[in-house]
Amino acid sequence: MVQFLKAYLTVETPTAAAKVVAENSTADKINHRTVYRKGMYYLYKGTILGDRRGKHAKTMSFLNDEDIRIKVQDYLLEQKKSQRTTSKLVTFVNELLEERGGDDVRKKISIRTAQRYMHTFGYNYEHYKKGVYFDNHDREDVLDYRKEHYCPDMISHFESMGKLK
Repeated sequence: MVQFLKAYLTVETPTAAAKVVAENSTADKINHRTVYRKGMYYLYKGTILGDRRGKHAKTMSFLNDEDIRIKVQDYLLEQKKSQRTTSKLVTFVNELLEERGGDDVRKKISIRTAQRYMHTFGYNYEHYKKGVYFDNHDREDVLDYRKEHYCPDMISHFESMGKLK
């Protein structure tokens, strides 16, 4: 960009400046039209023209349909964390698409597509583990048992063990 601006100051037209930059460039194949387009964009907009390669959707997703997207989000939010699986999402979406009907050539999604959908909604794969059960750990009968039986038994076990030096 700097080269284009310097050349533009010394040459009469922006096209000539773009040709000078393209000829003096160390890049293999740089077209003067590209230099001109990006240089003029910078002159008029004040920002560098971004590259759009790879940014276009290659295939259409069912999530582009707002009704389906909302129903899928609601379905995922209704499921418990331990019950939220891709196979269940596949079943739900495929049933939803069957109900909807229409002219879509693709009427079913795969498990991998369901994984991508869940990732799009911010879910990450995590193996479900049963954690330690903490509910009701401070009930009266539990506290009494701990005070009268468990703690004295553990103290006697510790006292009977030899000490390591």
